[in-house]
Amino acid sequence: MSFYLEGDTEREIREALRRGASLELLAGKVLTTPENLASVLGLKPEKPVRADRETGVDLWRADELNARL
Repeated sequence: MSFYLEGDTEREIREALRRGASLELLAGKVLTTPENLASVLGLKPEKPVRADRETGVDLWRADELNARL
């Protein structure tokens, strides 16, 4: 799917993103998908957040070690 943003529109979208607007909302305003808009803007896809057990962080163990300090 071919998609083009005019310079002014692209600047406004980038400014809205800096101010905290969601990519989904902005994509809807320019009638495209969030993935397509991110691609046109050259944004990297978001990485999914890993669950705690995948990070290897044991919060209870951290508390125990902090207590020893």
